[in-house]
Amino acid sequence: MLFHRYMGLHKIMNKANSIGDIDLSIAKIEEYLCNQEKDRSYIARGDNGCSSEIAVSVKSGNFYWDREEENNAIIGKITFSLRDISLSVRKGEFAIFIGKFGSGKSSVINALLGEMNSESSNITLNGSIAYANQVPWVINDTVRNNILFGRPYDEKKYRETLHFSHLEADLLLFGNGDSTVIGERGSTLSGGQRARISLARTLYSEADIYILDDVLSALDAH
Repeated sequence: MLFHRYMGLHKIMNKANSIGDIDLSIAKIEEYLCNQEKDRSYIARGDNGCSSEIAVSVKSGNFYWDREEENNAIIGKITFSLRDISLSVRKGEFAIFIGKFGSGKSSVINALLGEMNSESSNITLNGSIAYANQVPWVINDTVRNNILFGRPYDEKKYRETLHFSHLEADLLLFGNGDSTVIGERGSTLSGGQRARISLARTLYSEADIYILDDVLSALDAH
């Protein structure tokens, strides 16, 4: 009798926790839906087949974060901003932003993605874009589905992606190979494995422009 009462109480507590999680999720969804759509009219998009040899161009860019934004970077009472930014990256070129911690490297990337507010800026992106964040994003699914992300499976391209992402050795460690379910937020993976899967997804997309934000920070030096 005592055991049955304990089990009943245990189920009630689990239900209460689930309801709390649902309420939190609903609140986050409502907050997202109520956010004002960002103005990205300063970004001109072209396709990779255009005559221009330029893949990415920024002219006299001025960008800033809102004070209310969650990812706001504020020093004292001054809102972090980027002023008079100009750059040009040709198709096929490899460009690196180098600077001290907090100098605005990630902010430049966010500006290119249209995530910052802009004042009299002109950005041109010629071609499709694939982005890998410094915090790897994965879904609770198999390794393969995290890499394909809804795209058709191409055996040759998939194997090349695993090779260039250095995931082949990791798959040998998983019980079900690339059919292994990685768990909520990649709970069964190391930080380096999550980073490599995120990078593999980016490479598999075969985009014209790849934007990578410190994706190797979680990997061992070797």
